Amino acid sequence: MYKRDKKNRDRDDSENNTAEAEKLYNKLLENNIPSIIDDREGMSLGSKINDTYVWGTPNMIILGSKFDKENYEIENTLTNEKEKYTIETLIERLKNDEK
Repeated sequence: MYKRDKKNRDRDDSENNTAEAEKLYNKLLENNIPSIIDDREGMSLGSKINDTYVWGTPNMIILGSKFDKENYEIENTLTNEKEKYTIETLIERLKNDEK
């Protein structure tokens, strides 16, 4: 039986989530929805989240360890409400927010 250690498992999850983030980013841009990937190195997740609030970014999606590869959790940074969407329904929701 092969068992991966936690460090390798975390690195694999991080690499997979980076690929998923790029996939989502490209889909959003294809649909004319402005977005960014905060891939700054040397910063904690907490610092990146705080910057999101400081910059006034209206929505935030974090692809962390709970990401199930199908449902994206989006947080409204003004109300702190969180909802989960498939990529197709997420795009529709964000298009409706722009109206």
